[in-house]
Amino acid sequence: MTPTAHLTLRWQDLGQKRSEWSGFGKNWAGFHYTFSARAALYQLLRSMPRGRGDTILLPAFHCITVVEPVLRAGYKVRFYRIRQDLSMDPEDLGNQMGGDVAAILVVHFLGFPATLDPVLRLRNQYGCFLIEDWAHSFLTGPMPHIPGENGDFALFSFYKLAPSFAGGGLRINTPVDWLKISTHGAGWRQTAIAAKRMLEQVVDNSTHKRLIAGFQALERWRVAKKRKSLSSPSSASVESDQPNQSWTEHLATARIPWICRKALESSEWHRIFELRQRNYLLFVRHLNEHNRLRKLIPSLPAEVCPWAFPVWLQARAEHDIQLRARGVPLFTFGETLHPSIAQCPMAAREDAEELADHLLLLSVHQNLSPEDIGRTCKLINDFFA
Repeated sequence: MTPTAHLTLRWQDLGQKRSEWSGFGKNWAGFHYTFSARAALYQLLRSMPRGRGDTILLPAFHCITVVEPVLRAGYKVRFYRIRQDLSMDPEDLGNQMGGDVAAILVVHFLGFPATLDPVLRLRNQYGCFLIEDWAHSFLTGPMPHIPGENGDFALFSFYKLAPSFAGGGLRINTPVDWLKISTHGAGWRQTAIAAKRMLEQVVDNSTHKRLIAGFQALERWRVAKKRKSLSSPSSASVESDQPNQSWTEHLATARIPWICRKALESSEWHRIFELRQRNYLLFVRHLNEHNRLRKLIPSLPAEVCPWAFPVWLQARAEHDIQLRARGVPLFTFGETLHPSIAQCPMAAREDAEELADHLLLLSVHQNLSPEDIGRTCKLINDFFA
C-alpha cells in the first residue's frame, strides 16, 4: 500500500471507546467540541466583550484559516514576527502591543511548544487574553495529555493526529460569564459527507479484495449517475462529496459530527504519541542534509508529539512536485499568507515569506511504518545525491 501524506482511517481505528480520551479533560475548567479549530476561535472571539480592544495579535507566518475567523468576528489583525526557525520574536511581539489588543494568539508550530514566559508578562501588563493555538498537535508528553494550560483559552484541531476527518475544540482555563458556544449539530448532509469519506479511507486501507471491488463498483455507479444528472438541463448544481473547506456560518457554529468524535474516543493515544515520535526520530537519523535541503528542527524533545518533520528546501515549488511524483508523502503549511500580511514591518514580513516559500513537511503519522520512513529517506537522499 502506497504511504499517504495525511492520516487515513482503518477498521481498527473505529473500535471500542477507550478510557484515554475521557481521562484527558478531568481537571479543565471547561471544554467545548466544535467542527474545527477555526470554528472554536470564531465562536470565542464573537462572544468576547469589545471593551477589551479591537485587535488580535497573530503570528506573521500562519495559515489563512487562523486570520479568517478573526476578521469575520469583527476584529482587526496585527502581526508579530516568527523567525525562520519557527520561533517567536518576543521583542517584536512587545513592539506590537498596545491598549487596543484584546488577545494574543500563539501558534505552537508542528506541536513544538512556544516560549510563553514573555507572552504571559505582556498579557498581565496589558490585561489582554492569551489564546494558545494547539491545532498542529493536541498531545504532549512524555505521559500523553492535552496541553494548553498556560493561556486563558486553547484551540485544538483533531484530524491532524486522529483519522477523524473533522473536529476541533476549545479549552477554557479562565472561567468567564460571556462565552456563548453554539450547540447545534453539523447537519445530516455534512455528517453523511464525513461518514462517506471515512468509509472510503477504510476501504482504501483494507486488504479485503471483494470489499474493495464492491465499493469501487458502487462508486462508479454513483459517478455515472452524477454525470448523467449534470448533463440534464434541469440540473442547476450537484452536491460535492468533499468536506466543506470554505467558510460557512453554519459550520463555524457547529459541533463535531458524532462519527468524527467516535474516532477520537476509540484511538490509542499513548501508542499514537510513541509512533509519531519514533517516525520523527527516524528522519533525524536517516535523512541526509544537502546544500538545498536542511533539517529545520533536528532534535525532538521528549514532550513533543509532532505533526510532521519540517525541512527547509530551496526551490521548494519545483522540487516538492518532483518528490511527490516519486512517492514521497509530503505536504506544505503556510504556503499562502493572508493579504493583510502587507501591513507587517519588513523584517516580520520577509521572514514569513521566506518560510512560506521554503518550508516543506514530511509525514510522520502513525500509519507509516519504519520501512515507509526508510523508503522516504532513500528517495529524498537519492534525489539530491
